[in-house]
Amino acid sequence: MSIELVIMLVTGLCIAGGLGSYYWSEQRYGQGIIDGINMLDSGRLQYESYYEGDQKFIRIDIKAEDEE
Repeated sequence: MSIELVIMLVTGLCIAGGLGSYYWSEQRYGQGIIDGINMLDSGRLQYESYYEGDQKFIRIDIKAEDEE
């Protein structure tokens, strides 16, 4: 096996892994948004925004499912 073939295979695997990781993270991000909206709608997620000096912060409280 030549070194060029090995380099092409490794490069191909890196590209395939990068694309797979990108699409997987896009799906997880979308699912997380949906979960957050559902928790907010059901009252499990509560948030409060506040300022400390010039910076804005958000305090998020999530109740466990068995506390409902």
